Amino acid sequence: MSWINAYVRGLLIVAYFVLATVIVPNVVLQLDALVGASDAVRDVVVLAVWGAGLVVGLWVLRRLQARGVI
Repeated sequence: MSWINAYVRGLLIVAYFVLATVIVPNVVLQLDALVGASDAVRDVVVLAVWGAGLVVGLWVLRRLQARGVI
């Protein structure tokens, strides 16, 4: 694997985790359905979205590692 290829793969991994654990939960937090909800409900929903993004990302990384892609 060339250095350029490794850098691109690394940047894609970082971009996914930033998107899945920062941007998407922030967008969900600002949805009209959650604006009027209690703090506990908002926290649980955003935590579930954040956790799902994290778990999916880690699972995909593990599958890619097992196949020898990364």
